[in-house]
Amino acid sequence: MIMYMYKKILVTNRKICKIDLISQLNHLAQLWDKENAMKPERIILREKDLSKTQYEMLAKEVLQFCEKNQLILTAHTHLDITKKIACKHLHLSFPAFREYVPQIAKMKAEQTLCEVGVSVHSIEEAIYVMRHGGDYLTAGHIFATDCKKGLPPRGLSFLEKICREVPIPVYAIGGIQLRECEKMEACRQVGVAGVCIMSDYMKL
Repeated sequence: MIMYMYKKILVTNRKICKIDLISQLNHLAQLWDKENAMKPERIILREKDLSKTQYEMLAKEVLQFCEKNQLILTAHTHLDITKKIACKHLHLSFPAFREYVPQIAKMKAEQTLCEVGVSVHSIEEAIYVMRHGGDYLTAGHIFATDCKKGLPPRGLSFLEKICREVPIPVYAIGGIQLRECEKMEACRQVGVAGVCIMSDYMKL
């Protein structure tokens, strides 16, 4: 099974790039031009340490990059910035999603938001998100990863239970590299829609 068959989400972390984030994305675009199958379907701009002003400025730049390269930009955390820059795609932690459920429903009704993804770490969270209007899930961490050093991974059985319990798309996250075909195939076999990758995209 070739790894390129899988849907991929690029999750940003500018702190592990050797160059600035926009330069890294432009570098990746050159790689995708040569090997299109490496191209993700979306970018989740996860830079949670930035102030709102800093995040908005970066999000505008990344949105331009995504429009140029036919990618979906998914903003992270900032519901108000998502609306302000006309992004329409948002990713939230589970606690933030639970807090914003009424606002999300209102923005969807107004068509200023079309999709919300949520990071979950339990079956109960996954079911809650599905029942309250979430459109997709990222579930993890599935494999051991330096991002969660010292924390045991939840594993494939956890991932399989979530895929079985909820009808919305589920993306595996945690410890998955671009060319790890065995891990991707193992995730595919339990029913995921795709995988999220951070480190490889940020360090290529």
